[in-house]
Amino acid sequence: MARFLSFLLIFGVTVTAGCDRQQPVNPSVAKGNTAVPTAPAKPPSMAPATTTGQPGVKAQPTFQQPSSPVQHVAQEPKAELGVSEGRPVLFFELRTGMVIRISKIQYDNTGSPLNSYEASVQSEKGEEAKVLVRTETPAGVASTYAATVNGKPVTRQSDKKLVGFSVKDSAGGVVMARPRANSRTEFSYDPTGRVELQTTIVEGLGTNLTKLSYTPSGRQQVAQQDFQHEGKTYTINYSDYRWDSTGRLEGYSAQVVRAE
Repeated sequence: MARFLSFLLIFGVTVTAGCDRQQPVNPSVAKGNTAVPTAPAKPPSMAPATTTGQPGVKAQPTFQQPSSPVQHVAQEPKAELGVSEGRPVLFFELRTGMVIRISKIQYDNTGSPLNSYEASVQSEKGEEAKVLVRTETPAGVASTYAATVNGKPVTRQSDKKLVGFSVKDSAGGVVMARPRANSRTEFSYDPTGRVELQTTIVEGLGTNLTKLSYTPSGRQQVAQQDFQHEGKTYTINYSDYRWDSTGRLEGYSAQVVRAE
């Protein structure tokens, strides 16, 4: 029995000693490698940004809403309605670069008096306005003319500084708001005997030069005009003449090359 107890005591000591022995941390240590393994890198900080003013903290970017675009309001041309030789005439305040296109001239049943016509006025900035001239015949009242610019009524001609455009065939061209008296006209001719230059000298006002051109059929038309009016000098080129099936003027274009 004593021998058996002695064996138990020896075995117990052996077990206790085996449990107290420290195990290697990893296989490399177990093999005798004394190098310390590198610790894994920490992930980037995900801390939320705070308000501006805290030391060491980056402020959140601010975004400004785009402002609304400025709406450009087109300026309508100054226009007045007058009469010359029994026909309606639109008078304008001309500026360099303007283009006036007269079109759709309509005649009444007799074929001579005008019934209506349209005009497109393009400003020096490229803005465009629509003008309509028509005949009005109220009950019991003589016929008269009325005009609108973009649907708004046009006043009667009163400003003497404005310049109008004739709607008659042949050598029409511009119409001056102020009557011109004490003037004389001289003519120059081409080799075929046709008038190619008409010079009008207006006493105290200046000289008006009208250059004429002709269609292949021999129809006369205004090509260019240089003149002075109310302290300004103008140059206007004419083009795009059109006639209806009966040979009556239907429209043309006038470009203001100079108004200064």
